[in-house]
Amino acid sequence: MNLLVAVVAQLIDRLLPPFPGLVRRLGHPVIWQGSLIRLLEKRLNREGAPSPVRRLAGVLMLAIVLLTSAVPAIVLDRLLQPVPGGWLVLSALAAIFLAHRSLADAVENVASAL
Repeated sequence: MNLLVAVVAQLIDRLLPPFPGLVRRLGHPVIWQGSLIRLLEKRLNREGAPSPVRRLAGVLMLAIVLLTSAVPAIVLDRLLQPVPGGWLVLSALAAIFLAHRSLADAVENVASAL
């Protein structure tokens, strides 16, 4: 079923237009992650700290970022699996988090500006 969710999520991301009004109001999961990384970078990566301490801070940052993605995904997956049509909801949510189209558009804007 996870393969089906992944394929449908890709199709949704490719075929449906992004919802800029929603992103303006709520932000986007990719933006949330960037904000989390920026916050963790400020708090944990102390300039001048010994290299092993900075390395450990980087590992801790990675673990936090991965957990903030994995835990909600696992919980949603477990909650929606038994629900009829739950895989469609998972696919729609996964499409939002993939953001391939939005990222491609952002890269294109930067490349054009350069």
